[in-house]
Amino acid sequence: MIFNFFGVMGVRALPDGLAFESKESRLSFINGELELIPAADQYVRFSAGENRVLKSYGKPPIQVVSGNTEWVTNGAFIGGSASYIFLQEEREQKLYVARSWSGDELFQLPYFYGEQYFASQAIAIGNQDLWTIYDLAGFKAKEVTCSGLSSRPGRAYFTDTQFFFREGKEPRYQIYDVGRRDLVSSVSVVGGLFGTLALPCGSVLLIDAEGVKRLDQAGSINAALQTIHRFSTPLDIDENDVVVWHDTKYAYVASSVDRNNQLLLAISLAGSDPVQELRWSETWAITDQGGCISGYNYLTLERKDLLADNAVMLWKPGEPLTEKLLHQELSPVVEVSQVSSPTKGKHGYCIAIQDALPNRAVRSAVNELGCLLGVCCSGVYNRAEEILDRRFDGKFYIEITTPVGPNDFEREFLFEYIKYFRYYGGLSPAGSKASLADPIITWNTPAS
Repeated sequence: MIFNFFGVMGVRALPDGLAFESKESRLSFINGELELIPAADQYVRFSAGENRVLKSYGKPPIQVVSGNTEWVTNGAFIGGSASYIFLQEEREQKLYVARSWSGDELFQLPYFYGEQYFASQAIAIGNQDLWTIYDLAGFKAKEVTCSGLSSRPGRAYFTDTQFFFREGKEPRYQIYDVGRRDLVSSVSVVGGLFGTLALPCGSVLLIDAEGVKRLDQAGSINAALQTIHRFSTPLDIDENDVVVWHDTKYAYVASSVDRNNQLLLAISLAGSDPVQELRWSETWAITDQGGCISGYNYLTLERKDLLADNAVMLWKPGEPLTEKLLHQELSPVVEVSQVSSPTKGKHGYCIAIQDALPNRAVRSAVNELGCLLGVCCSGVYNRAEEILDRRFDGKFYIEITTPVGPNDFEREFLFEYIKYFRYYGGLSPAGSKASLADPIITWNTPAS
C-alpha cells in the first residue's frame, strides 16, 4: 500500500512499527495504524543495531546513542557500521576520525574529498579512479586503481565482505575480499554494475544493464555468475539507479527505468519461486531508499510531476507483488471540482472530503493538492512535461467533513503544505501574475 508524504524522508524503527520523518512532519505506522504527526526535534541520521546518530534540523552538534551511553560531537557525521562511527572533525586541519560507539578514538585518516563505504571490518575511500582500503586500526590494506567510460561517479560497488572495482574500459570488475585483504578474482558483466547485494546464503546478487545475476563463491578464483532475470529494457549506466535489499524470504530490486516505467522485482531467497515483477507508470516514481525494518518492507517514492511530494510503499515479507501494493490509503469520499473566480476567465479548485478520521482526511487533501499543483502551477519544484491548466487563480477551497474536529497540528498542516511549495518550491499559478494563496479551509463536524 502507498502512503503519501512530503519533505525529505528518513526512517526510524519504533518498538511497535516505524516512522518516516521530515523537518515538516512524521508519518507513523504503529500496529498497522497510520497517522500523520508533528515532526520531532531530532531525526535518525544513522542506525546500526542499538547504535544511533541523532541530528537536529539545525546545525551541529549531533547526538550519539549506544545502549545506555550518550555523547555529543560537533564533528560532521560521514558514516559508520555496528563497529564504529566515522566523523569529519576540525582540528589544526580537517581529519577523518573513526570512533567506537562509546566515543573512544580508534584512528585518524587524512581528509580526502571523495566517496566512502563503511564495512564492518574495513573502510573504503576514493573516487572513480583510485580507491584506498583501510582496516579498523587505520592501516592501509590496499590501493585499487579503477576506471570506466562513464563520467558518472560510483564506479565501485560494495557488500560487507566483497568490494567491486571497475578495472578498465570493458565492464569487468576486480573483487576485493575484506577478510583476505587483497584482490582475489574478477567478474565480467554487461554494460556495468548498478547494484550489489549480499545474500544470507553467501552468494552476491549483481545487477547489470542486462538483468539480475547471482555470483557464487565471490571470494574465490572460481567465482561463477548465473543469470536469474533479464530486463525487458536494458538499464542505462548514465541514467538509472537501482535500490536493492532483502527480507527473510525475498531479495528486492527496484528501479525507475524511465519516467513512465517503474520496476520492482522480488527474487526468492530459496530459489524455488519464479521472479515476481511489478510495473507501473502512473503518479509515483521510485527514488533511492528501500529496506526491511520492524517487520515491513518499504520503498520510497516521489510524485513524478512535483519535487518533494513523496510517498512510501509498505508491504510485509512474503507478500506477493500485486497491484494491491499500488493502492493508496485515502478517504472514502474525495471530490475535486473547479469553482468560479472573481478574476475573469480564471477558476479555483474545491476539494471536498468526507471521512471518519480527520488525520486521513488531511492526508487525502494533501494528495489532491499534490496532484493539482503539478497540473496548474509553474516553478522550480514542478517537473511536469506540460502544465495543463493555465487558468488557475491560485486559490484552493478545502471542505472536510468528519465526526470530530482536527487537532491543532492537523488544522494547520494544509496551510504549511501550501507555504512549503510556495516558498521552497517557488510555485505560483501558471500563466498568471497571481501568487499561490493560503488555502481556504472549512471543517464540518456534524456530530459536534
